[in-house]
Amino acid sequence: MAVAVVFPGQGAQRPGMGRELYERSAAARKVFEIASAFSGRSFTELCFETDEETLKRTENAQPALLVTCYAAWEALREAVPEFKPDYVAGHSVGEYPALAASGVWTFEESLRWVEQRAKAMHTLAHKIPGTMAAVIGLTGEQVEAVCEQVQQETGEVVTPTNYNAPNQIVISGTINAVQIAAERLKEAGARRIVPLAVSGAFHSPLMQPAADLMTEAYREANFQKPVYPFFSTIEVRVLDDPEELR
Repeated sequence: MAVAVVFPGQGAQRPGMGRELYERSAAARKVFEIASAFSGRSFTELCFETDEETLKRTENAQPALLVTCYAAWEALREAVPEFKPDYVAGHSVGEYPALAASGVWTFEESLRWVEQRAKAMHTLAHKIPGTMAAVIGLTGEQVEAVCEQVQQETGEVVTPTNYNAPNQIVISGTINAVQIAAERLKEAGARRIVPLAVSGAFHSPLMQPAADLMTEAYREANFQKPVYPFFSTIEVRVLDDPEELR
C-alpha cells in the first residue's frame, strides 16, 4: 500500500497549533527555533498565543502553517527514522512544506518564499477584499454555471478555484459576489456552504498580480530534484524535474 504525506492549506490554522509537538519533540522544537531565528519573529508566540482573528491574517497564517507542518514532519522522522513516504503533496500553501519535506528546497528557503507569497497576497487582499467558501453537494459544472451567472449580473469576480472532490468545490471572489453565489448554490441544492477562514479571494483572478510577482521571484529559487516523489495538486501528477517544478 502506498503512503502519502499531505500537508494542509490556509484555513486549517488554529490557535495553539503545534504546541503539543513542540513540548514532546526535540526535532519539532528545533524547527520553531530555526524559523524564529530566520524570520526574526517568534513562531511559538504566533502559533501558541495568537487569537484566531490575528492568526487568520494571511501574513500570519501561511508562515505559521508552514512551520507547524514542517515541525510535524520532523517529529515524524524523529519518531520513525526509517519512514519513507511514497509521495508528498500539499494543498495550496501546503505545497511549501511538501517541497521542503521532499528536498526540493531547504526549510529556510520554503519559509522565505512563503513569507514573500503571504505578503504579496495580503497586500492584494487588503486592496480588494475577498473571501472563499466550500460548496458541498453540487458538481463542478453546477457551481461553474451559478458563478458565471453571478459574475454577469454583478460585474464582480466569483469563480470555482479548488476542485477538492467531485462534490466539494471551493469558490473565491469578492465578498458580495461570493455571498450571492452561496445563496444561489443553496437554492440549487448544495448540502452545505462552508465559509473558509481566509482573508482574501485566493486562487481567483483577483490574485493574479501576486502570482506574477512570485513567478518572477522564483527565478532566483534553488530547485533540487525531489528525494521523495512530489505530487503536484495543480498538475495532478508527480513532478521530478527541477525546472518543471519552477
